[in-house]
Amino acid sequence: MNLLNSGLWGIGSTLVDMRQRKLLKRFAATPMRHSDYLLALTSSRLIFMLLEVVIFLGFGFAFFQMPVHGSPITILLLCTIGSTCFSGLGLLTASRAQKQRECQRINQSCHDANVDFVRGILLV
Repeated sequence: MNLLNSGLWGIGSTLVDMRQRKLLKRFAATPMRHSDYLLALTSSRLIFMLLEVVIFLGFGFAFFQMPVHGSPITILLLCTIGSTCFSGLGLLTASRAQKQRECQRINQSCHDANVDFVRGILLV
């Protein structure tokens, strides 16, 4: 769920907030390419995601003796793919919303749909 929240709220809301404050227009006036800015935003989220996964798995292993099945490379690869997908979803919500309030509503509906999906899987 943390990957979902980071993608939706971290990427989508940040871009909408910067659009409202006219910061994206200021960035467009600089020699920096648009793709470089999006790459920097997405890669910073990916780096923090990798740190979060390592901390959460280490905490679970150290304090709750939670076994970690599979190789660490596979786990990090799956988390990276998931984070990239949710970042794309955040970019989609940012492209549709013009105001922060609209972005919050779209993000909340996406979040609720995913939570209901996961809840249905866990209760079966």
